[in-house]
Amino acid sequence: YALPTRRMGEAWLERTPPDFTFDIKAHALMTGQPSEVKRLPREIREELPVELVDKKRIYGKDLPAELYGAIWEAFLDGLAPLHSAGKLGAVFLQYPRWFFPSNESREAILDARERLADVGMAVEFRNGSWFNEKNAERTVRFLEEFEIPFVMVDEPQTKSSLPPIYAVTSPKLAVVRFHGRRVETWEAKGIPVVERFRYLYDTDELGEWVPRVREAAGACATPVVLGFVGRGERDLTAVADDVIAQIGRPVATHQRWGPDDVPAPAPAVIRGLFSGGTLCDEAMVIAADALGPIHSNIPLEAGWSLDTAGDDDHTMVDFGDDDMTRGRPHPMIDH
Repeated sequence: YALPTRRMGEAWLERTPPDFTFDIKAHALMTGQPSEVKRLPREIREELPVELVDKKRIYGKDLPAELYGAIWEAFLDGLAPLHSAGKLGAVFLQYPRWFFPSNESREAILDARERLADVGMAVEFRNGSWFNEKNAERTVRFLEEFEIPFVMVDEPQTKSSLPPIYAVTSPKLAVVRFHGRRVETWEAKGIPVVERFRYLYDTDELGEWVPRVREAAGACATPVVLGFVGRGERDLTAVADDVIAQIGRPVATHQRWGPDDVPAPAPAVIRGLFSGGTLCDEAMVIAADALGPIHSNIPLEAGWSLDTAGDDDHTMVDFGDDDMTRGRPHPMIDH
C-alpha cells in the first residue's frame, strides 16, 4: 500500500540470511488499482496536478506520464539493495477484477515488463474471463510468448473467480498461491482482511495440487510455491508439514518449549503491544480462543474494535498498522 524506500530495502537486506529471497507485490498504481494520495511520498504528492491534489484516491491512469514513471522508479529504487544482492525473486503484478482480457490490458502487462527490465515478474489475474472458453488459449499463448510467469491460484469459486488453472508459462518461475476456499467472505465488503482469508486446507484439498506442483517443479529452473493461508483450527505449521509430506520431502521435527499439559495461569487483563500485524493477529487468535473478545485496532471481529474497549477488556495494539505509520517510519524499521 506504500512505495518501498531505499532505507527499507537496505534494512530488509541486512536483517535476512544470505540465501533469503523476497517476492514483492507491486504497488497499487502499477497495476491499475487505486492508491490513497496521503500514502504517496511527499515528493510525488507535491508534483500532483491541481485537479488531483484534493482527491482521496487516484489511479495510475490519472497521472501525467512523467509522474507515473516516477512511481515505477521509486518502487524499483526501494528494491535496488535486494536486487543487487541477489535477494529479489519476482515482483508480483496482481491485476484487479476490472482488468479484463483485451489488447489494452496485454499492452499494460508488456509495459510493466519493459519498466521492470531485468527484475523478475509474475502476473496474477483476479478476473476469471482471462481463462474462459474464449480467452484461455490466447492468455496462455501470450504469457508463454513473452515468458511471463503466471501465478496459479486456488481460491473461492464465484462468478468472477479464476479457476484453479495449471499453467507454467515461463521456465524461470512457477508460483502457486493458496487463497483459501471461503466463498462467503471472498467478495464480501466491510470485513477485516483476516476474515476473508480465514481458511486452512485439509490434507485432501492440498493433495489436489501435489501432482501439479511436482510437474511445475520439473518444468522450471527455479520453482517457487507460496501458500497464503489464514487462521483456523490447525496452525500454519501443520499445513506446511502436510505440503512437505505430500511432495515426498522429509518433515522436520519442531522444537517445543515446555510440556503441553501444563495449564496456563488465569490472566487478569491482557495488554499486548506489537510492531507487526501478523504477530498481533496470531496472538489475538490464540488469546481469543481462551479469553473471548480481544479489542484491537486490527480486530478479528467487527465488534471488537479498540474504540469499544473498556478498562477490563483485553486489548492488543499493532503499532505497525497503516493508521499508526502514516507519515512516519514503520516501528520495525530503524529510525
